[in-house]
Amino acid sequence: MRPTLIRNFHRSAVRMAAHADHSNAPGGRWLFTAGGVALLLAGGAVVVAQRNNEQNSHIRNIFKNERGTGARHL
Repeated sequence: MRPTLIRNFHRSAVRMAAHADHSNAPGGRWLFTAGGVALLLAGGAVVVAQRNNEQNSHIRNIFKNERGTGARHL
């Protein structure tokens, strides 16, 4: 990673830590937000995996039929 990118990450982490120290927000709120983001990403991954499996099963059937008939694919 580039040093400027690392510096930006560090600055934003320090800024967020300072804000968390001065705010009265409980840590549970942060965990709730992180859990929501994790569920959203996991749900998206499941949808992509299912769609990919449907497309791949169609392709597998094409090759299975070609093997059964002895035909060659182009």
